[in-house]
Amino acid sequence: MKISACMICKNEEKNIEKCINSYKKIVDEIVVVDTGSEDNTVYLAKKLGAKVYDFKWIDDFAAAKNYAIDKAIGEWIIFLDADEYFDKDSSYKIENILKSINNKEYDAVGCKLIDIDDCEKKIIDTFMQIRIFRNNINIRYKNSIHETLSKEHGNLELISYYDELKIYHTGYAQSISKIKARRNLKLLKREANKQVNNKNLYRYFCDCYFSLGDYENALKYAELHMNSDIKLVGYQSRILKVIIDSMWKLKKPKKEIEDKIKYGIRTFPNHPNFYCSYAFFLIDEKRFEEALNNFLLTVKYNSSYKGIEVNLVTGIISTVYEKIGFIYNLKNCEEKAIEYFFKSLEFNKYSKDTFESLYNLIKKEKTEDIILFLNSIYDINSEKDIHFIVDQLVRIKPRGVLAYYTNIWYRKFKNEDISMIFMLLSEKKYETAFKLFLKAYSNKYENSDALFSIISSMLLNNVDRIKYLSDMVRPSLKRILKNYIDEENVIYKEDIEDYISILRELILLDNSNVLNKYLKLSNRFSINIDNKIGAVFMNNLLYEQALQYYKSYNDFNENKNTLMNIGYCSYKLRNYKKAYIYIQRAIEMGYNENDAFEILNWIKV
Repeated sequence: MKISACMICKNEEKNIEKCINSYKKIVDEIVVVDTGSEDNTVYLAKKLGAKVYDFKWIDDFAAAKNYAIDKAIGEWIIFLDADEYFDKDSSYKIENILKSINNKEYDAVGCKLIDIDDCEKKIIDTFMQIRIFRNNINIRYKNSIHETLSKEHGNLELISYYDELKIYHTGYAQSISKIKARRNLKLLKREANKQVNNKNLYRYFCDCYFSLGDYENALKYAELHMNSDIKLVGYQSRILKVIIDSMWKLKKPKKEIEDKIKYGIRTFPNHPNFYCSYAFFLIDEKRFEEALNNFLLTVKYNSSYKGIEVNLVTGIISTVYEKIGFIYNLKNCEEKAIEYFFKSLEFNKYSKDTFESLYNLIKKEKTEDIILFLNSIYDINSEKDIHFIVDQLVRIKPRGVLAYYTNIWYRKFKNEDISMIFMLLSEKKYETAFKLFLKAYSNKYENSDALFSIISSMLLNNVDRIKYLSDMVRPSLKRILKNYIDEENVIYKEDIEDYISILRELILLDNSNVLNKYLKLSNRFSINIDNKIGAVFMNNLLYEQALQYYKSYNDFNENKNTLMNIGYCSYKLRNYKKAYIYIQRAIEMGYNENDAFEILNWIKV
């Protein structure tokens, strides 16, 4: 039994070696049909042992592929695109699989195709595709665009090795996908002019328009397909998902979207896609308990799904875990939240939001325990991992932890950047930090350098430094500084944004004397900004301080949103009796967001 590998390509020098090397050891010949490469594709193909044939491009993928098949001598054909390659373990299974079915009636082998974004290094989706088939005169590709394998007399007899044979497809970076979509749309329109009533083209138009962000046309062609008599095994769920996503993008009525999602669940009850869609719909509606249940069902069915329909959850499973963690945290189930944030980072350890959410839940632990925990996720010998951690910790500025990772960043990887200055600031080396921030500001006059020069001078408690800075910075910052050293006693409404920006950083830097002095300046504004200060504390999970300012603002101006914030902070502090009173009062005053009712239900439980 001989196996031929076939490929058509043009300008694929970046991909062709990986593709051919993934099956080279188990095939008897490699047939490459080149459609006009201007790079090193042909040279590399020949170097790898391929027989290379030229084919003049006629805007017909099927014609080019069939030309390659005509040149093949093997009993079985492997036909990958140049940007596809076999998983290492899969390639060694192919020969035995084909031997086991060689004398049976099967025409083709179904493989798991895994679309990955090679730029982001993440999975997009998985589904079944035919990439291995018999070399039979009656089996050829048809359609000039989105070519499909077909059998002239009868149907292709397919056997699935979905779990055994895995193929990665790397051409799914967003930029590449749009280029392909524009090219394919042009060819599709030409094909549609030739075949006016060809319903098989609907799904391809749908895919192209969706990739290009034309959701009106994506929805139009998806619905045309679903209402036709064309049923695509393995792809029906994908078309329905496009309908739902397009409706969402087009801001269709929520009831219509929810009904369509529920139809998807009824139609594909064992598929994770539609539980996932419903969970995201529900979390947007702040129906958190229902969302949690559907996210958990998504995880359940994603792990057990063995069907051939496109699975889009695989590519976003880290986000699913992050949302589960988010809801558990809302429910005051911190241990469960940590568990799911951790799982999320196992799938995508470079998620900034998940890292911050997890860190906020462990930040009160001992420094050595935090470091040990983070080192269970990240590799301290990886420059990329350390760079990511340092970037995130610079925003949070935790004493000790930032110093540990900045030290690795500097000593092991020889990187010296602004993270060193933030480390000095967090370690209370205020004089050195001030000089370095001031030097940076004097060179570039960037707002962030001005901000941290000011913060360093305040933490130094050095009036001369503050006076010196006040003559260098913009008017709003100057007024704040002058008030801080009591040279002025009025701060204007237009200064609020800068005041809050400084406050956010002071809260992180653990100096209560400076923070309290700075907070007193809020009384010098012509308007009450206690609600804004409360929001900063609440966003930093400092609920007791947030309560103080929200209550103060509520005494000045009772309103539904402030009452809800007081109720939420009380809830997070586990003062459920007060939380119930304030949230109920917020509802009475017209607050009608679902989060209020969710929290009241959790309190009852």
